[in-house]
Amino acid sequence: MSITIPEGTPTLANTLIKVNPAGDTADRTAPKKATEIDAGTTLHFGCFLYADGWTPTASTAKGQARRRLCSPRSAERLNTTTYSIGALQYSHNPKTADSAPGNEAREAMQEGLKVDIYEGQGIDGQTGSVTAGDRIRTHWVELGPQIDSGDQTDENGEFFIMQEVVYVTADGPIVGIVAP
Repeated sequence: MSITIPEGTPTLANTLIKVNPAGDTADRTAPKKATEIDAGTTLHFGCFLYADGWTPTASTAKGQARRRLCSPRSAERLNTTTYSIGALQYSHNPKTADSAPGNEAREAMQEGLKVDIYEGQGIDGQTGSVTAGDRIRTHWVELGPQIDSGDQTDENGEFFIMQEVVYVTADGPIVGIVAP
């Protein structure tokens, strides 16, 4: 028997995040690189996001089956899985218009929109890009209100937008393969 120790992929700065504000990905299991992920209206969102402002997660409940008469033990069962994303937290310039440079995220992420957020894990968040055949997660979410935020007590603090999001369907992120 041989033991395989696979090499890990660092997470630091290795998450590419793009937003399609139209939320019109035709097939979320195979988003198209040219016309959906890299479309002219798609926003390179990862450099706006703070590290703690991108937190997709899921939790699976566990329950206990009724004990059978012949058994001295009860068995656990897996129950419903709930997918969620914490509030997005992203930078903006509070003193300039939405259309000003540096406020592209604030301009694109309007309350009530249903957007596709593409997450490429293991891809350089600044200079990387997806290629056909890459694994990608598509988060189809509805945007809540933009809340102007900023910690006045933090000498390194910055003004930012905090925005709640919810998945449009209970399916959570859709894992797929990038199409050409």
